[in-house]
Amino acid sequence: MPIKNTQKNLEAALTYARLGWRVLPLHSVINGRCACGEPDCDSHGKNPIIKKNWPDVATDDPHQIEEWWSQWPDANVGILTGAASGIFVLDVDPKNGGDEALAQLEQQHGPLPSTVISNTGGGGRHILFKYPLGSDIGNSASRLGPGLDIRGDRGQIVAPPSIHASGGVYAWDENHHPDDLEPAEAPQWIIDKVKSKKQPRPVRKSGAGQGKPSRSAEKFEGAGALLEYELKTLAKVSEGERNDQLNKRAYYIGRILDSGELDEDMVRRQFSETAKMIGLGSEEIADTLNSALEAGKRNPRTPLSNERINHYLAHSQKGDAELFIEEQRGQLCLDRTSGKWFLWTGSHWMEDKKGEHKRRLDDVEKIYQEALILKQIEANAKRSVGEKSAAQDLERLIKRLRERISNLGKSPWQKNVVDQAATGADSLAITGEEWDANTDLLGVSNGVLEFDRQATTVVFRPSQPDDFIRNIIPTPWPGGNGSYGIGDLNDLANGPCFRKFLQDICGGDQDQVRYLQVILGYALTGRVTEHNFFMLHGSEGRNGKTTLTNVLWHVLGNLAGPIDVELLLQHVHNRSADAASPALMALKSKRMVWSPESDKECKLSSSEVKRLTGGDLLTARSLYGAQTTFKPTHTIFMLTNRLPDLDISDAALRERIKVVPFDQRYVDDPKGPNDHRKDPDLIIKLQEDTAHILAWLVQGALIYGKNKKLPECPAVVKATQRYFASKDVVGRFVEKCCFESPGSKLKAIDAYNAYQKWCKDKSIKADSSTEFGMKFSKLFEKKRETDGIYYHDVGLK
Repeated sequence: MPIKNTQKNLEAALTYARLGWRVLPLHSVINGRCACGEPDCDSHGKNPIIKKNWPDVATDDPHQIEEWWSQWPDANVGILTGAASGIFVLDVDPKNGGDEALAQLEQQHGPLPSTVISNTGGGGRHILFKYPLGSDIGNSASRLGPGLDIRGDRGQIVAPPSIHASGGVYAWDENHHPDDLEPAEAPQWIIDKVKSKKQPRPVRKSGAGQGKPSRSAEKFEGAGALLEYELKTLAKVSEGERNDQLNKRAYYIGRILDSGELDEDMVRRQFSETAKMIGLGSEEIADTLNSALEAGKRNPRTPLSNERINHYLAHSQKGDAELFIEEQRGQLCLDRTSGKWFLWTGSHWMEDKKGEHKRRLDDVEKIYQEALILKQIEANAKRSVGEKSAAQDLERLIKRLRERISNLGKSPWQKNVVDQAATGADSLAITGEEWDANTDLLGVSNGVLEFDRQATTVVFRPSQPDDFIRNIIPTPWPGGNGSYGIGDLNDLANGPCFRKFLQDICGGDQDQVRYLQVILGYALTGRVTEHNFFMLHGSEGRNGKTTLTNVLWHVLGNLAGPIDVELLLQHVHNRSADAASPALMALKSKRMVWSPESDKECKLSSSEVKRLTGGDLLTARSLYGAQTTFKPTHTIFMLTNRLPDLDISDAALRERIKVVPFDQRYVDDPKGPNDHRKDPDLIIKLQEDTAHILAWLVQGALIYGKNKKLPECPAVVKATQRYFASKDVVGRFVEKCCFESPGSKLKAIDAYNAYQKWCKDKSIKADSSTEFGMKFSKLFEKKRETDGIYYHDVGLK
């Protein structure tokens, strides 16, 4: 949806969310002052309405955004900056000299690239850049110069069409509008100046397959010469590369630091002195140096022997590819199916969209460069003791190393090396079937949860590259490393707000609370052995179904989410088998999916519901994509206020369906016995319990694993029976001719007579009075009184 010239904050917020930017509501401006009401507020129109943990609350979830702006329709729009939204922002304040400072920087470094720009209501500018992969950019004031602030991780900007305290309107620059272009990559000189610290490559984890076993550093003769070389190289770098080069040079030395040849204090001192000499500040140096050296120490390496050097040089590009594979196994892989490269982040695999795999060839060149330096030292030593022949052999090797280093700087050579590294049985390539294939693994933001084969215990451990996890849960596991059983999770699963929420939406029914925990935990395991289809039903809405699924979505991220309800419904026209089926593709790798609420009359497709819950392989095709066959890992939940029609004669369909009743309502003005006052901040409170909710789900999975079946829940049994009863002939009679009337009584004979007349008018064969009584009593309570049998709480229309 275009956002040019719009004054609708909700529409703008939804559009930003579609761009992947996380948004949040900000207090509006009333008569030039912030609506927050704080007497000493100095950020009019910029304060988050949700103050607690607002960077974690910001979202790109359209349902949450619509809920916020329905509650605060005049709220200004805030955009969370940093890695979460994929952007950072240069905030130019002309009142404090920002325009002049930026002009001087552009004169020195060249003009900024064309990118997205917002004109603030106060006369300034927000210049948006892509957040650079692997960097750590925080929020800073005047680091680039007076009037030039940076909004990075956990920062925010006010976005168009919000209102400034001056009365001005935030608006996108017509020539730099997000409708027309994407945020550009920032110049390296900006990144170097503003990043908190450079994050070196993630540490390699041990393990089979793509994992690379950890090594301890061996004796590294010549380490002092390598340190001298790195310091000299650092001393020559230009201004725009200083911090990045400090990180690289220190990382390389960190990899040989534990060999015992270098004193770490001396290394730190010499790097610090050199970095200060080229103009870096003390704080920046300390951050980068600590990070780089520690990362290098966690990934030690040994010097190349003459035998290994000769092997790599003798095999030309293939030799370079072998060395590249050794260095990058567990850090890079090529998916042969998609043709895309992926990077190991330390917690999961992520698509390499910026060509990082090509830049990793620098490591091969670096190893050859270090070998050259060491061989020069060795050759000089041989000459000094008169071993001329040995020295000449080394000098020939040095010449070949120089030639190879030169070749690695040429694009065609680089391309061939990368191509060969992705070719063959022992290459960096995978088939693509490995991704998220082990359903016993759940990647979370701080590690991996691994269920045993029976799902009776779970182990929390560090992530490994050969787990091949791409989709991770954004929620951290709240416990430490180790094994957990059901009882071990009692404290971790005890989120106070979420616990109360469950009690409320289940009306205090402990059986239903436990039932929800087990079916949701079962869904989390990715096992589809139950072949169930769960209907979350509340006849009047506002009963907690959507709130529950939205919170689960927040907890589980890409492993959960909504699906198109049309997947489940009967249609007049069948789709072509070759047609694209993006809605079906959306099920791939999901653990928990739900169809949004629908009030329209519709009928379940027996064949589709059975197919999608049967556990058999599914075949689908994304738009413009190739056909894919995948193993289902999803459990389907249908959210509905109106139960759909179904083929009541289909026993296999009936066996799958479980109706979970949601009979409580949350409204502004509660009146009925099941009405409760709505809490406008409920979703925010629940999001504070996310780690506990994850533990609660895992505990539910273990309960299912122990019992190997779903628990009994009388409320679910009754609601399911009532649903089926409502959909046969008697049920249709009730829908057309009866109404609920609390406190009323209907004589059984009168009910049956009315039923017979209705059947006669419709030319339908009527059930016997006994059959009618059995079915009608499932819908309404039957009591025998002195003057006959009555049904309670029902009347005839």
